[in-house]
Amino acid sequence: MAEEEPAPDPTTMGVGKAIAVLTSGGDAQGMNAAVRATVRVGLYTGAKVYFVHEGYQGLVDGGDNIRPATWESVSMMLQLGGTVIGSARCKDFRTREGRTQAALNLVKLGITNLCVIGGDGSLTGANQFRTEWSELLEDLVEEEKITEEEAQGASHLNIVGMVGSIDNDFCGTDMTIGTDSALHRIMEVVDAITTTAQRYPQEDWEEHLCRRLMETRGRGSRLNVIIVAEGAMDMTGKPITSDEIKELVSTRLGYDTRATILGHVQRGGTPSAFDRILGSRMGVEAVMALLEATPETPACVVSLSGNHAVRLPLMECVQVSNINVAIVNVGAPCAGMNAAVRSAVRIGIIQGHSMLAVHDGFEGLAQGLLCIPLVVIPATVSNNVPGSDFSIGADTALNTITSTCDRIKQSAAGTKRRVFIIETMGGYCGYLATMAGLASGADAAYIYEDHFNIHDLEINVMHLVEKMKTTVKRGLILRNENCNANYTTDFIFNLYSEEGKGVFDCRKNVLGHMQQGGTPTPFDRNFGTKMGAKSVLWLTEKLKECYRHGRIFANNPESACLLGMKKRSLVFTPLAELKEQTDFEHRIPKTQWWLSLRPLLKVLAKYKVKIDTTEHAHLEHIIKKTGVVPKVE
Repeated sequence: MAEEEPAPDPTTMGVGKAIAVLTSGGDAQGMNAAVRATVRVGLYTGAKVYFVHEGYQGLVDGGDNIRPATWESVSMMLQLGGTVIGSARCKDFRTREGRTQAALNLVKLGITNLCVIGGDGSLTGANQFRTEWSELLEDLVEEEKITEEEAQGASHLNIVGMVGSIDNDFCGTDMTIGTDSALHRIMEVVDAITTTAQRYPQEDWEEHLCRRLMETRGRGSRLNVIIVAEGAMDMTGKPITSDEIKELVSTRLGYDTRATILGHVQRGGTPSAFDRILGSRMGVEAVMALLEATPETPACVVSLSGNHAVRLPLMECVQVSNINVAIVNVGAPCAGMNAAVRSAVRIGIIQGHSMLAVHDGFEGLAQGLLCIPLVVIPATVSNNVPGSDFSIGADTALNTITSTCDRIKQSAAGTKRRVFIIETMGGYCGYLATMAGLASGADAAYIYEDHFNIHDLEINVMHLVEKMKTTVKRGLILRNENCNANYTTDFIFNLYSEEGKGVFDCRKNVLGHMQQGGTPTPFDRNFGTKMGAKSVLWLTEKLKECYRHGRIFANNPESACLLGMKKRSLVFTPLAELKEQTDFEHRIPKTQWWLSLRPLLKVLAKYKVKIDTTEHAHLEHIIKKTGVVPKVE
């Protein structure tokens, strides 16, 4: 039996190669996280990395617009909105002459790998550039602007795209960079007005809208919020504007009506934790895709399918009965629970069920054997439920921690040589500490699942000592509350204070129960809504299966399940199967997907560690994605 070839050393994959990264089109929050990850992982692999300032215009103009990127040059970018390296509309790149000049600038710098962060127009332009590359080099040789040797050395251009758009309108990816942050901005405005909104039907929408508004007013509502997309149209293709709706409501119903256009507020502000992590994950995958590319590899887009990173060909993406149901909330509260309950109740009512709310958790239920279908929806800030990659409430807590870390880092801007030690919640689960560390650019995150000793603490201290010699004179350390019984927050604080004496000083913060509060993020609201709806639909089917002779009797394992997100889809897993996947003593799953991201946290903090390249996204075709191509009857 032939031995398997050893995995390539990721720290040498980029030696002798050069990568350029640019942002193009409309800016989106989270682009900076993608740029930062691309630069740092590119440098980690040994490649030269260049910034292309002002998008394709900078690619055409060349000169100072294409500059080498350093580790320090992407520091303090994570929390900034927009794109630090700039973006500009470029008419020149749409011409053959402009693309020829861009090719000349890249060849002279030895750049044959291009990472483009933008929308469908930007990625279409990148694909055209790649398609014409050989012809452009031939033109440059004929014009004697480059030599035959230079053309031979740059014979192939690799391109990888990352979709940065607040519109989430790109085929092949579930979420584009910037969408979650834009939702944050919208929900902040809507929440400031009220907590409910209505959506009108497409056909005969004026009558439906007015009738709906009258019904809600008749039930005692004193305020209505109507959200209109900028491209909304009726069934005939006629645009529906906010002014038109305002006039309709004012004239027909006589309600005092105001119109507010959010505009570019949706593009601004601090990126959400989701967008920072999404940008970082996509940046890593983009670099690996570039370095693994061959002349036969098509230009691809790094996309997110569920919770799974995939590579998709760029052009494929650009083109193409009365039952009683009880709902029980169990355990500590978390943001997003209400969204799940609201969705479950409304879907249940639509299905014709009588929906019951059980107050005070399981204590509100009579003791006894439950022979009824049961579905569990994971809802905890700790994200420690086996059978699901995410729990309702974890994203809100993660954003709370991330925004707090941003404020703490900002406070260090005027006070040099300071290290902050932050304690997060999560029980024995290190999800919050790890992902918040990745989202906030932490230097280390101590968790129970990744065991550490005094030697590791010493290495971290020395790393910070060396960091203070650079232009970045601050540090951020996160610690999960139960990561180690002996290495407490106070112990780590005292150790860092003593060993860093004369080089840096320390401060500590225990965030506490503020992590369980706050307004639910758009992700948690949407996730909770989907989970609630899907769980009631599943219960409806199970109740039909278990209904025999006038009673419901469910005693098989498949009748008691947990609904969770696993990679790309929402799946129901029998609770009996989850017993084998659970560490009951520490209340955590035995395997956790996010642990594979911990090396990335260390690489982005400039530690000399290896990234496991054995598991990464493979190129897929858009036609294989479920639900993209309709079935032909």
